[in-house]
Amino acid sequence: MNQLMKLVAIWIGDGVRIEEEDGSLTRSVRVCKGQYIRVEDGVIVDCSIYKPANYTILECYGDIFSSVLEIELVDNAGIVSRLRIKDERI
Repeated sequence: MNQLMKLVAIWIGDGVRIEEEDGSLTRSVRVCKGQYIRVEDGVIVDCSIYKPANYTILECYGDIFSSVLEIELVDNAGIVSRLRIKDERI
């Protein structure tokens, strides 16, 4: 079994709209530590003015083959959790 290691970023297929520090919205195909994203029902979705970011990315993780990808997040209440984006082992 491959061990998970820290990654600089995780690439998201068609991209996702993220919230910048100043509140502006930007579409990005790359998510990384420090970015503000919105998660609903365990899925990363686009941020909007009506649905702002509700998580900050603390760290990105994956294995050497990118068969497992996870993001460590902190929500607006300060609760830390992990979101598994991809797991081809299942």
